[in-house]
Amino acid sequence: MKKLRLDKLGKNLMPVQKHFRKYAELYLIVLGLLVGFWISSSFIPQPIIALVHLETSMGENNVDEIVNTLRALKDNRTIQAVVLSINSPGGEASSVEEIYLTLVELREKKPVVVNIGNLAASGAYYISAGANYIFAKPSSNVGGIGVISVLPESGPT
Repeated sequence: MKKLRLDKLGKNLMPVQKHFRKYAELYLIVLGLLVGFWISSSFIPQPIIALVHLETSMGENNVDEIVNTLRALKDNRTIQAVVLSINSPGGEASSVEEIYLTLVELREKKPVVVNIGNLAASGAYYISAGANYIFAKPSSNVGGIGVISVLPESGPT
């Protein structure tokens, strides 16, 4: 039976130990970064941002759904910001006003950002004004807020 000599084994390990000593600080830094990344991604909550699409004309048939969605986002503590993506020709004045006022209430609790797609005319532009920030492409069609009304003519009495 052959005996293992420790002094020969020790001499073979010496280059490994020298290599480890030379790069020990680098190994510890890399190990620390990996552990820190794992801890931060596991235990620190990441922000959750809600995305809401408005891509139709706003009227009595869908105003309740939009308003209820915005109110639910306002009360949800896990949502930290809201992005409203608008591509709409506007809608009925009373419906648009209700959505606008709900958006202003939401803005008081959380940041609201509006992203205008291709179109935000009339009421959709008015709704956008309730946000903290508005982003639009140079090619977006953004319309003004206006109402057509006819005044009665004054005639002889």
